[in-house]
Amino acid sequence: MASSRSCFALIVTVLLVINLQGMTQGQCDEKKDLKLSQIGMGDDVKGKPRWKVTLTNGCACTFSQIVLSCRGLETAEKINPFVLSKSGGDCVVNDDQAVAPFSSFSFTYAWDNPFPFKIKSSHVGCSIDG
Repeated sequence: MASSRSCFALIVTVLLVINLQGMTQGQCDEKKDLKLSQIGMGDDVKGKPRWKVTLTNGCACTFSQIVLSCRGLETAEKINPFVLSKSGGDCVVNDDQAVAPFSSFSFTYAWDNPFPFKIKSSHVGCSIDG
């Protein structure tokens, strides 16, 4: 009985390792696993409605070096440059730091209408070492 449990545990472990290796070989995709959403916060800053932007990582790997297209972005609320750093028409998110697997990163800004942010680029990083 004990040896069948050990054998079962070994099989499950091997299958998990194979599955993790599959996830680290490009199964995470910025287009399907990194989602951008935006909602109104219900309060104002200098007479402008506040908006919350959330990037959600739905992958077992990290997403780093996330760049949003943000040409024309205006805000009545100062945004910490470590949170969102604007350079020309690009905005670097989270000071190039990673958004952990199955987590999210948010920032707020204030303007008349929601800005049409788009994910321009990112880097997927996977490790089976944990």
